[in-house]
Amino acid sequence: MEREQTSDSYIFKVDYRWENNSDIGIGDYIDYPKIDGYEPEDTNGQWKEFWDSNANGTGQVLYGYYYGDSKNNIYRYLVGTESYENSNPGWSYWQTAFSKSETPKEVTVPFVPVDPDNNPIPGYTIPSVPGKPGDTVTPNLPTIPGYVTPTPPSVIVPDVPGEPIKVVYTPETPKDVTVPFVPVDPDNNPIPGYTIPSVPGKPGDTVTPDLPTIPGYVTPTPPSVIVPDVPGEPINVVYTPETPKDVTVPFVPVDPDNNPIPGYTIPSVPGKPGDTVTPNLPTIPGYVTPTPPSVTVPDVPGEPIKVVYVPETPKEVTVPFVPVDPDNNPIPGYTIPSVPGKPGDTVTPNLPTIPGYVTPTPPSVIVPDVPGEPIKVVYTPETPKEVTVPFVPVDPDNNPIPGYTIPSVPGKPGDTVTPDLPTIPGYVTPTPPSVIVPDVPGEPIKVVYTPETPKEVTVPFVPVDPDNNPIPGYTIPSVPGKPGDTVTPNLPTIPGYVTPTPPSVIVPDVPGEPIKVVYTPETPKEVTVPFVPVDPDNNPIPGYTIPSVPGKPGDTVTPDLPTIPGYVTPTPPSVIVPDVPGEPIKVVYTPETPKEVTVPFVPVDPDNNPIPGYTIPSVPGKPGDTVTPNLPTIPGYVTPTPPSVTVPDVPGEPIKVVYTPETPKEVTVTVPFVPVDPDNNPIPGYTIPSVPGKPGDTVTPNLPTIPGYVTPTPPSVTVPDVPGEPIKVVYVPETPKDVTVPFVPVDPDNNPIPGYTIPSVPGKPGDTVTPNLPTIPGYVTTPPSVTVPDVPGEPIKVVYTPETPKEVKDKIFPQTGENNKITNEITVIGLISILLGLLGIKLKYKKLNK
Repeated sequence: MEREQTSDSYIFKVDYRWENNSDIGIGDYIDYPKIDGYEPEDTNGQWKEFWDSNANGTGQVLYGYYYGDSKNNIYRYLVGTESYENSNPGWSYWQTAFSKSETPKEVTVPFVPVDPDNNPIPGYTIPSVPGKPGDTVTPNLPTIPGYVTPTPPSVIVPDVPGEPIKVVYTPETPKDVTVPFVPVDPDNNPIPGYTIPSVPGKPGDTVTPDLPTIPGYVTPTPPSVIVPDVPGEPINVVYTPETPKDVTVPFVPVDPDNNPIPGYTIPSVPGKPGDTVTPNLPTIPGYVTPTPPSVTVPDVPGEPIKVVYVPETPKEVTVPFVPVDPDNNPIPGYTIPSVPGKPGDTVTPNLPTIPGYVTPTPPSVIVPDVPGEPIKVVYTPETPKEVTVPFVPVDPDNNPIPGYTIPSVPGKPGDTVTPDLPTIPGYVTPTPPSVIVPDVPGEPIKVVYTPETPKEVTVPFVPVDPDNNPIPGYTIPSVPGKPGDTVTPNLPTIPGYVTPTPPSVIVPDVPGEPIKVVYTPETPKEVTVPFVPVDPDNNPIPGYTIPSVPGKPGDTVTPDLPTIPGYVTPTPPSVIVPDVPGEPIKVVYTPETPKEVTVPFVPVDPDNNPIPGYTIPSVPGKPGDTVTPNLPTIPGYVTPTPPSVTVPDVPGEPIKVVYTPETPKEVTVTVPFVPVDPDNNPIPGYTIPSVPGKPGDTVTPNLPTIPGYVTPTPPSVTVPDVPGEPIKVVYVPETPKDVTVPFVPVDPDNNPIPGYTIPSVPGKPGDTVTPNLPTIPGYVTTPPSVTVPDVPGEPIKVVYTPETPKEVKDKIFPQTGENNKITNEITVIGLISILLGLLGIKLKYKKLNK
């Protein structure tokens, strides 16, 4: 007996012959499907064979095949799990037994740690657990930083290994982690004596330290650091040493008594610490200039170094004076002559007259030993008089534009005035200049006018009758052109008139009166009389017309008047048809008795913005009546006095009622938020916590994570004075991930068919997928089309229907010639055996004498 094996079945080849070695048969293959938990018994590497040649031998087997031969035809009789009886004496047969495996094989149950969104947690695994099918096993769960370790699940070991079982780990509530920092030099050595305050934050937040100033170092830009899950080593913040700076050495001139000499200074000298510097000494009148000292630059600036000046022998000293206004500002353009004298003498300056100022009494001054700063003599302004500022218009070459003037502008000296510029034909009017009024009148201020770019001039035309009367209701299009060009109008056809030859006209420099084009009346024809409906004020009633009426000149016609809602239809007028068409004849419609009109109102803030969430009830009334609205109280606003409003003829725009904000109080306002999708639809089942704050403060909400959406950056919101509508925070859907759709083959009673699986099919949510169905002996099915869900679900059941049993003919056993009919019941038993996936048997004949 030979045995071959595939992944899904055992194949047996049967060889046989008679005991007298005659009628050798040809081998036949039998293919039995595998059955979970069952294997053919194997002894010492050979198939275990049982045979019985007794006439009425019986036995109990799991599966059996009965083989016979009649002229090399093979007959097979399936016994199944029933008893069988051989009623053919001398007939030999073999039977290969199948039995339930006594010792189940161990199956390893795999596990995988996942987050609440079913995503595997990278870097961590759960050890698989081996066990016997049907046993209950519990995995040993690892601790994963940042997650709460769940209760280990109890799992029943399946017959065969399956997909890893997902164990959901919930993220821990983030705790504050303190991020330490340390100041270091460019060689990463800590800078002694200085520290950087640590910064607390939630893991994943970005924090920035508050860096101290360290003398001798440049303070760097504070780094932005992401808070880790657990505290780590201090983060080095590199401080770069400052470049050595110049130190300025100050000097001061002093007299022999070490008193500073007033009004004089010695320029400071910069240098590097350790350098030798020498000051540049000024000449001070009345003193001998000493030799400049050589000074070593210190590390840090110090007190001014005194340089001693020795007084010269006294000479005549000149006392300077300067005229100033009451603010001690020198009066420009004017000086006071200096006065010479011996030190100790009293001198008086000769004061000049300064226009616009009152000349003060000359001061008496003692002559100093050395000249000093000019002595200030205060002039008080006279009471200002008005000064007229003249202007003149000029062209870009500063030539006055003849025939045009700019009105002068009066003002107080020091005021800023702006002239009123006239429009000058052919010139662009400039922006009026702003001019400061001088103390006294001056030359006219030139205002430059730029010539305009030559423009086209439009030549107007008008159609007239032979009496030079304009023909009503008709116009001739104006013709544009450059001055000097010749233009010709496009003349319209006017009913009742002969169209003349268009005139040729030279374009003037400036537009003039319309040029008359004479139309000669035609022989009288029928004339159409137009009508128009108007209100009592002769205003056309929009949206309504009266059909024109044709007639011969001199005839009397009457229009057919339409009904206009809101108006009383008048008696149609009788009109004599004119020689030529004219203006539409006005037909007056009188308004019906007024009906009540509703006056709407709207509450607004001082900037005319509607106050959200509040309305003012509309007030009905008759047109012309005075109505007053009933104003509501709006939190945070002062209720104004209700306005008195005259009811219009027709409803109009809402009347704005201004509410003034109340004086802000120290209040807390809660700002609500709501998560929405990109179409502004609230995301059901999720909320954003409201945030309290003071009006004017900026608050940021704590946004939740919503499965299937990308969490946006929290918005910064200014707290309003009063609560408003929830602020919408837009969550964008995540890019769909592939979802694997599992399938399972079942029979019509929804029982899984053992030993067979259907490969899962991946796809994007919303896609339609079709599984690749395996062939299961004894079943038929059709592949289903399935829409991929957003998240994986239970396996989709694919129903396999048993095939219809085939008819089995009577078989004649050799030697006896007796019929052995395989009944329908046995056929059914055979089909059921195949459905259960039982293993096959192969038999082969052996010699009877063995």
